[in-house]
This record gives sequence, C-alpha cells and structure tokens, in this order.
Amino acid sequence: MVPSMMKEKLFYRNEAVTPIISTILLLVITLIIIGGIVAWALPTILDQQSDARYESSYNNLEVVATSMEESVYTGKDSSRTVNFDLAGGDMNIKSRVERWIISYTYINASLNLTNFLPKSKIFSYDFSNRETEHNVVKIRNLENENMSIYETDNDTVVMEEPLLANPVHISIFNGTKTNLHSKLAEVWLFYVDAISYRQATGKGQYNILVLNCGIITDPNSKYGYVARKPMVFAEENSMLIYIVQLNSTALTGGGAGKYRLTTTVEDLVVRKVGEVRHLRIRIEGDKYRQAWYTSFFISEIGCKEGYRDEDGVLRSVEFSPTGYQSVSLKLVQVYQSLRLEAR
Repeated sequence: MVPSMMKEKLFYRNEAVTPIISTILLLVITLIIIGGIVAWALPTILDQQSDARYESSYNNLEVVATSMEESVYTGKDSSRTVNFDLAGGDMNIKSRVERWIISYTYINASLNLTNFLPKSKIFSYDFSNRETEHNVVKIRNLENENMSIYETDNDTVVMEEPLLANPVHISIFNGTKTNLHSKLAEVWLFYVDAISYRQATGKGQYNILVLNCGIITDPNSKYGYVARKPMVFAEENSMLIYIVQLNSTALTGGGAGKYRLTTTVEDLVVRKVGEVRHLRIRIEGDKYRQAWYTSFFISEIGCKEGYRDEDGVLRSVEFSPTGYQSVSLKLVQVYQSLRLEAR
C-alpha cells in the first residue's frame, strides 16, 4: 500500500512540474520573440518617423521657395506671406553661402580666371587661343559703386585691396587708361544667400538648401541633388539668370515649430542684357556646387563641362549651344527681404 501511494504522489508531482516548465518556456519564447521584434522593428519605426518629419519639413520649405519665386516674378515691392511648420530639425538663414561667378567674352576666345580668391589682392586671367595684349581692367564694387582701374601687360592684376571679397563687376578692355579700345570680356561675381535646414535621422544627417529659389537636398548622396530648379532658364541660344540675395529681418532661424514668413522684393537690377560669347558659370563655397553642375546645369539646361582642376574636379560649366556663335544673356540681381516670425 505504501509503495502504491508513493507512486501515485510521484505521478502527481511529475504532472504538476510539466505545466510549470511549459509555462516558463512559453514565457521565455515570448520574451525572445518580443525582443527580436523590438530590436528589428523599433529602428525601422524610428527611421520611418524621422523620414516622415523630414519629408514634411521639405514640403514646407518648398512652399517657402515657391512664395519667394512668385514675389520675384511679380516685381519690385511685391510681397508674399506663407505659414509653414518644421517637424524637428534646425533652420537658419545664412549669408554668403556660395559665390556665383558669371563670365563671358565678346571675342572668339574663352576667358579663364585664376587666383580668383576672396582674400587675395592678385588675380590672373587668360584668353584661350589669343596672344597677350596690353589691357585695362575695371573692377566695380556692386555695393558702393566704387571703381578701381588697372593696366596690365601680363594678364595679372595686382589690386590695392582684396576687392573679390565683395560682389563686383569686372570689365577687361584692349588699350590704356587714356585710350580704351574694344571691350574683351566681363565678369560678375555675386555672393548668394540661402535658407539652410538640417535634421538628424537614423540614416544620418539630412540637409536642405533653399538658394536662388531652388532646392538642393542630399539624402543618400555625397553632394546632393537639385530637387527644385533655381531661377536659371535657357532656351535655344538664350539664358536668363536671376541672382537672389536675401536680407533677413526678425528671426534668422529656429527649430521645430510653426512659422510665418513674409518675402518682399526690395529691388531688381538688370545687370546685363545682350549678346555674349563663351558664357561660363562657376560656383564656389558650398559642397553642393557639383550638384548644381551635374544635376541641373548639364542635365537640365544643356551646359557643357568647363575646366577641371588638377584633381579632376569639375570647376565650371559653359553654355555654348551648337550652331550659334553667340548667346543672348539676361542677368538680373534681386534684393529680397525675409521676415521670419514664430506663430
């Protein structure tokens, strides 16, 4: 009797242990599955959230760029006001983000600029396929209209101060100061301002640059790409270039929040209208110049590659349509104020 009772008790003990072990195993398996789901899905969810915030901010900045462009088209004293939101990230209105250098000639030879640095007191130039002549170089400061005049026999200008630190207009003539001959070439140098936005995501930092009413953005790209075209237009042998320069009032930036932006065109100055040759566009300063060249000027406008430096980096593009000896150029400088406010 006793052995039978012991067997019965042992049987019941084994029967009780099995559900406990099964429950523990189920809990462990459940926790492992939940942990795996969290480890795999949570980063994906966070990435999707950050991508959604970035996409939302991009769409709002595109509204801003559109309002800026519309006020330019309407003309002097025109204004536009838009409300927009930033879903995270950091926005700043930055001055002198890039240097846009627009040069051309009136002769059948292209103009090459060297040592063309902002703080330099020296710059050199040469005309391809043309012998050196005695030249007069006039440099006009576009901010105060001051004029500096130099003569050169070796295509090198030694300036009294670093004039290239300012927006300037350069004219190159044959002849002397007292006996000017034909104009050979012109150069326009502008410093361009931008609205800069950046946001950290699980995939890295995303950047947006609103410049010349265009947008460059760089997800998954080293140099970015042109997501919205700037105010540069070409048709057959004609090109229209707007240079939009910004004057910020009130706020100059901010983070996540709701904003109101009023854009006003203070002035439009037509800098050039006429027939030119060997039109060259050179962009310096920001890392996005390669995006301007490859994903806009070459692919959209039809420009050709200009010169490359010793490292093979593309430094300029040229607009010389096949079948035409000259290009009809219109160049317009725009002064636009931005009043940014929180709402």
